[in-house]
Amino acid sequence: MDNIYIKTNELPNWVDEKYFKGTDLASIEDLIYVIEELKEDLEIWKEKYEDFKQNVQDNYKFIGTKEQIGYDERTW
Repeated sequence: MDNIYIKTNELPNWVDEKYFKGTDLASIEDLIYVIEELKEDLEIWKEKYEDFKQNVQDNYKFIGTKEQIGYDERTW
């Protein structure tokens, strides 16, 4: 079966710039490869986001305004 090609200028600009810069045509096989790369990147970012959320949950302590400015009612 022959490859099917698409004009890269018909792709979103960021895809064209990042993956197909300097080429006029991209094969469907090339596009599938890009999709697989993007899927892997998405999974990495999802994992980083979940790690960040867990880090915030484990380490974040709410500090009220009084504590932030060092206000102590006992000194008045």
